[in-house]
This record gives sequence, structure tokens and C-alpha cells, in this order.
Amino acid sequence: MFATLLYLLLAAPFLLILPGFFLTKIFFRSADWIEKSTATVLLSMFATYTGLLITEKILIRLTPLNTAITILIVNLICLGVFLFARNRTHSE
Repeated sequence: MFATLLYLLLAAPFLLILPGFFLTKIFFRSADWIEKSTATVLLSMFATYTGLLITEKILIRLTPLNTAITILIVNLICLGVFLFARNRTHSE
């Protein structure tokens, strides 16, 4: 019970916050805080689900380890897109 709760608390930011946060910083620069927080959660769920769907469609069985790796890759891709967009706007 305690281990499951700990896993949930550790996984929640990677599932519900980080991917959407990076994408929201790129697409919604002038939005209000409530719009940004809503978009963060929705974009995170969309990005994570899309990553898991792609993993399943290329015939990789979703085990807990594969799921964790896929979520990590989705977060890293979103971070990379954010850093690329930020460096591009700073150089112009």
C-alpha cells in the first residue's frame, strides 16, 4: 500500500505536469495562469498517452519497465523541443 502510494507520488509530475509544462511554455506565452495550468495537465496527458500508444503500436508489449522508459522518453522529447524553441527565440 505504502509502496504504491510512493510510486504514484513520484510518477505524477512526470505524467501530469512536466511534458505539458514544457509545451505550454512554448505555445501559450501570454495566457492566464488558470489557462496555463489547465493546458499543462491536458497536454501532459495527451503527450504521455500518445507516447504509450505509439509504443504499443510498434508491437512492444507494455510492461512496467517499458512504460517507465516511454514516459521518460516523452518527457525528454518535450524538454528538447522546449530548449530548441527557447534557444531559437533567444538567438533571433
